[in-house]
Amino acid sequence: MDKRYFRLYANCLPVRGYTRSSICDVQRGRLQFIPNDLYEILEKHADRSIPEIIQVFGEENRETIEEYFDFLYTEEYIFYCELDDLKLFPPLDLSWDHPSMITNAIVDIGLESKHHFDSIISQLEGLGCKDIQLRFFRETSIPELSGIMDLFLTSSIKSVELLIPYSERFVDAEIIRFAEANLRIHFLVLHSSPFNRQIETKSKTVIRFVEDVISDETHCGHISEGYFTVNLATFTESQKYNSCLNRKIAIDRNGEIKNCPSMRTSYGNIKDNNIKGVLLDHPALKEMWLINKDQVEICKDCEFRYVCTDCRAYTVKNDSLSKPAKCKYDPYTAEWS
Repeated sequence: MDKRYFRLYANCLPVRGYTRSSICDVQRGRLQFIPNDLYEILEKHADRSIPEIIQVFGEENRETIEEYFDFLYTEEYIFYCELDDLKLFPPLDLSWDHPSMITNAIVDIGLESKHHFDSIISQLEGLGCKDIQLRFFRETSIPELSGIMDLFLTSSIKSVELLIPYSERFVDAEIIRFAEANLRIHFLVLHSSPFNRQIETKSKTVIRFVEDVISDETHCGHISEGYFTVNLATFTESQKYNSCLNRKIAIDRNGEIKNCPSMRTSYGNIKDNNIKGVLLDHPALKEMWLINKDQVEICKDCEFRYVCTDCRAYTVKNDSLSKPAKCKYDPYTAEWS
């Protein structure tokens, strides 16, 4: 190799883990594992030429280093440039902000729930909320669901995710018609189903039948690769904020206003309190928003920490800074159990 210098494409962001590192390509939604030695080259020696890097690590490592750079260049993680051009390619700004007081919400519905959905939806809309998940732990029907979805017709809320219990009364054609008539429905899950199956609709709504029995909020908190999100919004938000709880509000099946339905602390009941008032009167609610993965025990050593979901409701040591109890990944062995 000549005396060329290299730069990572700005959308390719390296993350160091204990055993291995990763490159998060937030533009293409791709995650690539790399050795920690290569992470060190990319981060600590980014202003050196290739021959200078080889000199630092020793001639005996030339072949390995050249293989590293061949791979990075072929996979379009880096490009080559001259020394004078390095300053033309500043790093990506990783700051995050959002104009909404609340970006997403969960509303749980059980047998005893007496939610006034028109009021809840209006309050969330007033806070700038764009995404709502409605989780039913009791039987429901298409007419009931249609009545709730009608409340969103003039709303600025962008997407609705529905979790409802499976029933033999639901036939595919009826479910599909319902989904295609309500374009805000992004995802429709029929849980406790006797089979696993997925239907794609013309409206792009994903309808999924799952065998998982979801009878209450305790099903939440699972961490797996299937929940990872490799994009700029998640990566930047995770730098300083909690990837699950930040700008989130929840109303449990009893109407209690919480960070998450699975959490014990309530900040008041929706029948007696306005959500905005709760946000203004209870700063402790917002404290959970600020627990990022760099503060969490074990997670801070994980190469997935900026693309991963999180859970502060179920933790290993039952404290706010311990690892999620339902995460089966060990960054010290790089293995899933």
